[in-house]
Amino acid sequence: GLTNEGEVLNRNDHQMSRPSPRYSNSELCEVAATVNRKRIPHDKIPQDTQGLFIARAEALPEDHLNYQGLVWTAGLQTWKKLAQKGVWVHGSTEGWGEQELAQADTLAGQPVAWLKLTHKGGYQGGTPTLATYEVSYEIPDWHHAEEKFTEKKCFYWSSGSLFMAVLDKYPELIDKVHACGPGNTEKIIREYLLQKGGAADKNLYVFLNADDWRFQCQK
Repeated sequence: GLTNEGEVLNRNDHQMSRPSPRYSNSELCEVAATVNRKRIPHDKIPQDTQGLFIARAEALPEDHLNYQGLVWTAGLQTWKKLAQKGVWVHGSTEGWGEQELAQADTLAGQPVAWLKLTHKGGYQGGTPTLATYEVSYEIPDWHHAEEKFTEKKCFYWSSGSLFMAVLDKYPELIDKVHACGPGNTEKIIREYLLQKGGAADKNLYVFLNADDWRFQCQK
């Protein structure tokens, strides 16, 4: 973007409330697993819906690619994927979570009746939700992997559902240091840690994205 004074806006900063933990590269782990997504039967989008908040490109059914209301995405990658399908995307919360939809309401000049399209079991915030697909993960047997997964000290999670799937299989990871982006992923991880007795305030750090995490945490 460009301000009225001619300043180019091409930077996204996140001010940490406490110093980032520091680890060697071998102690950092950006968690990944094979993910399976399957379309499921779902209710129709209510007629009074004025805007769709789309968590992932896969959440928008093919028969709604011509949706005429507002379309907002959770992140820029989802925006790009939808645009490639011919969907006109009006904006994005850029990973900051659905609470940022209030800013979109301001741009619209009035409160918007939003509907969030996500997966079954997705985070239930304050926005009405419609699940259009289900997700499952193929979690490897990391105990016998050449690189010992459980010997890592700081884990970055791109998804709250991935975090829960891995922690359900490897509960010993709960006391490790965890990191993620802002938004619903943070809320899911924080709630899980609190429910399971983990030290959420001590062991959870929030970064802009995985690159920011690695930049700030790697020695």
